[in-house]
Amino acid sequence: MLITLCFTGQAAETAQLMIDIDRWVMKSAAKAMLEKRKEGKDIRFFIKLSNDSLEDPTLLPWISKLLTAARIHGSSFVFEVSEASALNNLKATKSLSSGLHQLNCLFALDHVGNDNPSLKYLSHFDVNFLKIDGAHIKNLTSSEASQELVKGITELARGKDILTIAEHVQD
Repeated sequence: MLITLCFTGQAAETAQLMIDIDRWVMKSAAKAMLEKRKEGKDIRFFIKLSNDSLEDPTLLPWISKLLTAARIHGSSFVFEVSEASALNNLKATKSLSSGLHQLNCLFALDHVGNDNPSLKYLSHFDVNFLKIDGAHIKNLTSSEASQELVKGITELARGKDILTIAEHVQD
């Protein structure tokens, strides 16, 4: 079972609450995971991180403590960052993806294909999943450009042993 948790909002960003909200989401996911484990279910959470958390130097130690306290293996969490955020924060994203892998957590890039169709930046990150932007998936039947982009992303990902997820699949 895959579950994605996120909270976004201009007001929360303006009030500088996103780090606290992201951490609340992580704690809640850990609690839910422990409950599901008692039921004999094995789940993985995809957790979207805000730009504030991406740039927070205390995030990795905090995640490490959470995993230890909850006795959860890192691979139970996939932390997501949007492609745009990753490109705007290359150094922070590289550090985050590397640190997450040291904690055995997984890393995903979201909305892939919008900001840099070449994907040359992938060599800088330890990426496990690419989530192809839903706009390209919605346009697959009517746009050759979207078809070529999706084909290019999936072929590149396959060559690097990165799993792909298509957003907004309708049929």
